[in-house]
Amino acid sequence: MNLIKHIIEENESLQLPENEIQAATAALENYFLSIELPTDIHLNKHTYLFDVGLFIKSHLSFVRANENKATYLPYLLRLIELEKLLIANGTKWKNIK
Repeated sequence: MNLIKHIIEENESLQLPENEIQAATAALENYFLSIELPTDIHLNKHTYLFDVGLFIKSHLSFVRANENKATYLPYLLRLIELEKLLIANGTKWKNIK
């Protein structure tokens, strides 16, 4: 079963307090603003991002708009996944914006 789907369906209690969501969102935004982003990237074997900047902008916006609902969680998890990938690979990107 998809982990994100399981978290949302089975563990709605895992929803973070609103202040923690805001702190996580701010930390992610600060990180993404502090680095040079690749134009595009394979987030995972199933997801290819054609516009990394747009992905970040739309996901941060969705998390902020829905932080009091469980629907924010997959968006926050994808942002965290991108952050981990970028940290792990440093600046080894072909297409830097």
